[in-house]
Amino acid sequence: MPDRTMSRGDTFVLDIQVFQAPQFGSPPGAPTPPQDVTGWFFWFTAKYQVNDADSMAVSQLTNASPSTGITFIQPTIGRVRCIMPAVATRSFPDGPVQLVYDVQAQDLLGNISTVESGTLTVNPDTTRTITPPLPPPPPAAGPIWTQVNHAQSPFAPTPTQAQLLVDSTAGVVVINARVLPDSTVFIVRDDKGTSTLNDILVNAPTGWTIDDPSNPGHTGAQAKISSQGATVWWQYDVGIQRIIWIAGG
Repeated sequence: MPDRTMSRGDTFVLDIQVFQAPQFGSPPGAPTPPQDVTGWFFWFTAKYQVNDADSMAVSQLTNASPSTGITFIQPTIGRVRCIMPAVATRSFPDGPVQLVYDVQAQDLLGNISTVESGTLTVNPDTTRTITPPLPPPPPAAGPIWTQVNHAQSPFAPTPTQAQLLVDSTAGVVVINARVLPDSTVFIVRDDKGTSTLNDILVNAPTGWTIDDPSNPGHTGAQAKISSQGATVWWQYDVGIQRIIWIAGG
């Protein structure tokens, strides 16, 4: 049973991988292949005590649409990411707090299993003035941020334009993402709050996929931003040629 630790007020990221159940007659401890979890439903729950009601949980996440913190990283090989927001532990006292947590899954047949459970120790932090947990982009483009509008669509950002303030007031804006170095963070913001009227569409580079924050758990050739004022963070994974949704939406 894992004993994990984090600091108070941090965003807690838990990456897990689900493996197939051992076959009948296989030797004890024999490795099993990864489980395809496409279409599965997941829960992450962190509580003070096991017998606390779910309504009293410190944090409970799901991959329901819209996702509340669980996304598929590589569902065909069982890789799932749980992101507990920083606000969940920000008010904790000045001393270690031990939580219990688990991750449960429901497969396509309705079977439910616990894929990980353990303790999570939250240690006090020193810095106490970090708000909000994810810093918003500046209100106007500066030396880092690039403004994009409908007249520039489709827009192909240069390698140095990885943070976009998008104005879709006049119509749909299409962004053609480029291949960027591994672990590069790519950020797109609905700058004028008009993506509910005109979508912001982000196309993956040829041969790549991109996670779609408007359809949690789905990765494909295009992602859509259609929530008013949304800011979406993605991260490049060159190894699997995928732009992974890590926050926002």
